[in-house]
Amino acid sequence: MREQAGLSWLAHPKPREGQVEMISSCLNTLEKGGAHLASAPTGIGKTAAALAAALEFASKSDQRKTVMFLTPRQSQHRIVVDSVKKINEKMNSSVPIKLVDMIGRESMCIEVDRISGKCNCEADVPEDMRTLGRNNLRNFILSEPKHVDEVIELSRKMSVCPWSTARSSVKDSDVIVCDYNHVFVENIREASLPSMNLEIEDTIKVDNGLAYFNGERNCSVYNEADAVDYVKAIHELGEIDKLFKVPQEIYDSEYGEVGATSLKILRCWLG
Repeated sequence: MREQAGLSWLAHPKPREGQVEMISSCLNTLEKGGAHLASAPTGIGKTAAALAAALEFASKSDQRKTVMFLTPRQSQHRIVVDSVKKINEKMNSSVPIKLVDMIGRESMCIEVDRISGKCNCEADVPEDMRTLGRNNLRNFILSEPKHVDEVIELSRKMSVCPWSTARSSVKDSDVIVCDYNHVFVENIREASLPSMNLEIEDTIKVDNGLAYFNGERNCSVYNEADAVDYVKAIHELGEIDKLFKVPQEIYDSEYGEVGATSLKILRCWLG
């Protein structure tokens, strides 16, 4: 039944009010190849519902899909990592969800040279030891969901580059947690995704725990600033004619988290 779809991927023991409807709506949108805009009050479990829908869709896809969770704040990273840990514990599967958590290179590596783009994480480490160290760190990353701080801490002890190792681990992961730049900044997107063996068409994006989409674009809007920033980013990509529809119930929402001005901006820009 549609109302039960995705619940096995939900991090919570029992669905909270609104989560079943959110998962169902998102799955319907993903199956149609569209994009979904959602708004809900704090505490409903938006991150868990978004992940559940994305993972359900990926698991049923004929082609391999990687879930990309995009967020501008590191605090959101930990929420996603912890949610995936709970899903693995709940499912108790012999094939757990593999997750890679990444932040900017300057934050992960030791002293990045801005001219050469190289870091000093593996300075004076012999090639054979470097390869062994990266393999061991990669196994650590993929063994169970790790927060990026854990990866950085171990990499320092091993004299291994955490950023390069994390990027090389993405091709074998089910979920990657990273910032918006990997999708919305063209030069970063064109450099990052191929190096991670990812195609934008083969990913399911989860934006800030609220929204998810496949192939095209999607957005989460909590306030007017979010709406303006997101719409500007999409406008720069030149794909305004391929976007999403805003469900009427969102316009009629009484939660107050999405203001009328924000929605008017979205309607004006997106048509």
